[in-house]
Amino acid sequence: MRAGLFGLDYGDVFSQELMNEGGFLKIGKSVNVVNGYGEKVQWITNSKGFRNDKEFDYDKPNGIIRILSIGDSFTAGYRVGQNETYSYLLENSLNEAQNSVRYEIMVACVQNPLQGLEYLNKYGLKYKPDIVLLGITLGNDLSECFIHLHNDGQKKLVGNTVIQNENYNAERIKKEVLEEVLPEYSYQPASELNDYLEKFVFPKLLNRFANLNYSGESIFAIKGKVPPYIHDFTHGLGVFLTPQPETIRKLYKNMETILKAYHELSIEQGFNTQVILFPQRFQVNELDTKKTITDYHLNTQYFDWELPNRSIGEFCKQNNLDYMDPLDYFRKQTEVLYLPNGDMHLNSKGHKVISDFLFTNMLKATSN
Repeated sequence: MRAGLFGLDYGDVFSQELMNEGGFLKIGKSVNVVNGYGEKVQWITNSKGFRNDKEFDYDKPNGIIRILSIGDSFTAGYRVGQNETYSYLLENSLNEAQNSVRYEIMVACVQNPLQGLEYLNKYGLKYKPDIVLLGITLGNDLSECFIHLHNDGQKKLVGNTVIQNENYNAERIKKEVLEEVLPEYSYQPASELNDYLEKFVFPKLLNRFANLNYSGESIFAIKGKVPPYIHDFTHGLGVFLTPQPETIRKLYKNMETILKAYHELSIEQGFNTQVILFPQRFQVNELDTKKTITDYHLNTQYFDWELPNRSIGEFCKQNNLDYMDPLDYFRKQTEVLYLPNGDMHLNSKGHKVISDFLFTNMLKATSN
């Protein structure tokens, strides 16, 4: 199986180690990459590493409302073309709707919201954004933040500042957190044979060329679908568990602490934080839900598919954070909004839906 099928082939544009002014995208790239359907699409980053084909000065021009769009590979537009990301589409829609002001949206890639705070303090705030549009991916962002802020994790959060944890212990994190599986009552033990068989591309290509009806897809798991790991960084099943294990309760508390830090930083620095959630495909499409339940052998009475949306949404409302949840809007769509082959990412149609949703919800706020 080609290693890049599930997201490991973008090394030419993603930087895993060096943060720059555009986040974790490599600086000054203009290349063709493969989208989710085997086609070549354009990928451009500017001289600072933003996924934009234009440059930005620290001081924004008069009459400009500057939006700094930060998030992981969803925000960066993994497997979609340069002019297909929701940030690019949103900028166009906002500018077409207004005559008195202009909007520019800068696209910066960070791995999770905690790293986003680190990025803002180091680089992002130099650009004096009016709005920080924070994308949160339910598939991995909550778990990544939890692991980083674990007692043995890499980071600590002091106020709204991220610092290194002197007690970082990678081996203990791996053993005590990353190897933790879902509670036994929430799934049925089963063989992984079907999981391995599903990873072959050929049957999926035959399906596509034969133009068969869409039958649903679950999300590919890094470590295999059985047993399901609580903190697998693709499916994110752990955050939907109810009742919540202790590790998940702490995960939500950590996310609340991080969001509160964004709010405090925005008051201190004079920008507005707006949170947007990226739903998982099994939350959106009933066929994907059924396939996920089957593939992971889930006992559905122990999963609440709207739990993280409610939890994060209620916290944001209580703490005066602007929050946008497109889950219901996604569910109204009739087309498949995610990439094939168990990919958790949005396709170009999904980016368009996110853009339309944001346009409707942000236009009034950005005009004030």
